[in-house]
Amino acid sequence: MRLRKKLSSVFFVLGVVLLIFLIVIHRTSTSYSTKANELSHKKDNERNSTGLQKNNEGTIRLESYTNTVSEEREETTKELSFLNDTRVLDMLPYNKNCFTSNDFALPMCSFCKERDMSTVTVYFEEFGTLNSMYGNTYSTREVSVPKTCLLPNNAKCIPQHTDKMADVVFRMQWFIRNSCPVRYCYPQIISILNSEVEGLGYENRPQVAHAEVHIDFHPESEVCISDACNHWYRDALRKRTQPDPSERKGVAMFFSHCKEGEWRTEWIKKLIPHIHIDMHGTCFHNVEEGSDRFSNDFTFSFIKKASKYRAIITLENNIQKAYVSEKIFAVYASGAVPVYWGPPDVHQWLPGNHTYVDLSKYKYSQKSAAEYIKRILEDDEVFKYHTSNFDVDKVFKFTERVCSFGDYVCNLCKHAYKLKEASYTRERTCNCYNQPTE
Repeated sequence: MRLRKKLSSVFFVLGVVLLIFLIVIHRTSTSYSTKANELSHKKDNERNSTGLQKNNEGTIRLESYTNTVSEEREETTKELSFLNDTRVLDMLPYNKNCFTSNDFALPMCSFCKERDMSTVTVYFEEFGTLNSMYGNTYSTREVSVPKTCLLPNNAKCIPQHTDKMADVVFRMQWFIRNSCPVRYCYPQIISILNSEVEGLGYENRPQVAHAEVHIDFHPESEVCISDACNHWYRDALRKRTQPDPSERKGVAMFFSHCKEGEWRTEWIKKLIPHIHIDMHGTCFHNVEEGSDRFSNDFTFSFIKKASKYRAIITLENNIQKAYVSEKIFAVYASGAVPVYWGPPDVHQWLPGNHTYVDLSKYKYSQKSAAEYIKRILEDDEVFKYHTSNFDVDKVFKFTERVCSFGDYVCNLCKHAYKLKEASYTRERTCNCYNQPTE
């Protein structure tokens, strides 16, 4: 009897303990749930109040302000009284690595001392060298661009070569000098032009690493100037008709710069014994007419000469992702089948993988490459296979999405306008408020 009473007491105590434990667990769970909901609502409110959205033109629109933003506006207005709009936004999708090691020692750019969005000024670094290489086209731009380049709110793009303290410094990667600073005032916008293979260490050069506007052949760059963006390539695809195999014969190559990319010279040497190739360039030249590789209208001369052949062999000097020169696009414009060796991502610019022969697949067998080229020359059906069913719409959609049509200095100014405006709103990483100190 006593044992039974003791067991009853024990079970009663255990029951009470269990009940207390369950109550504690429930309250803890409810507390965590409440906190999680509060945190979730807080995040939702922050997202809704910030209201940042990108419209179709890539600009950023602010739909509403939070109390925090209002406080920031008041604080910012005190810092720079001339500011009319001091919104605090997320950073623009430009290079956030824009700070240079010498920024602390630079004078403040004039556009930060007094707000001015009526112009975007551009300083052409190494102006004489640029003009010499490109036939005075930069002198022409100094006159034409201010008249033809349309910026928001009727602002003007003013390229020039005398004022280093301009809003933007423009340079070409070939002419970068270590004696020149990365920027001349803070927070001057840094831009870099490059149309050739970049080479090892290119991205690590300070003028490249800190640039906010890249003008080059990469589809993701701010200003894409790939040769696929040339109007004559798109026009040729738009007007294209099925080439008649009876009007074409043979294979040719327009090969110059024999010492650039010596690998391709050695590869072609081993191909020549297996197939006759009309060589129009300065390397292995074997046709009656001379090479016009260095004439001003070479591309159009190339297209005209290539239009009588069934196939044209072309190899890039160097193989680098996204780097595609005008060669393959000129072959398409001629109506011949491109037999091409270039970057693995070239297909994104082309009207179908079947429309060209990927020569890299024959890397170790020039004989096999020659055998397939002979099939194009001798079999009408093989020629038709490579020259039909072009997906032209694919090319147009891609080029329209990534290409920066028009003058690249004007396109630079369009990006610089956004960056300059964002220098007043802290939307830009390097802005008028945060010059580094030593």
